[in-house]
Amino acid sequence: VCFDQLPTDPPVYLTGQRRRCYLLGNTDFDLSLALQVAGFKYVRMYAVSEDMYLYPEVKSGNTTTNRFSPIRIDSPDFEKYPLFAQAKYTEVILGPGDMLYMPK
Repeated sequence: VCFDQLPTDPPVYLTGQRRRCYLLGNTDFDLSLALQVAGFKYVRMYAVSEDMYLYPEVKSGNTTTNRFSPIRIDSPDFEKYPLFAQAKYTEVILGPGDMLYMPK
């Protein structure tokens, strides 16, 4: 988990000094906000349209569906996940006080 979720609507996530975060497209909420409280974080975001390249898996939670990719982004296995090489993404580095708006 790269963000700690607050019980708010829309969801607000607080994040600290963990260095990297990889996000699949937001399908659970109309929007989400992530607030970087301390340190810096590298965030890589993939749109829902890139799902075919990310091999997403679905895990059901208590109230929402959590999607994640089994791919190790830092050292992907292109033999096992050949389409991943085609995935397009947006990346950003969040610093203290930065907020990331993630629309659905």
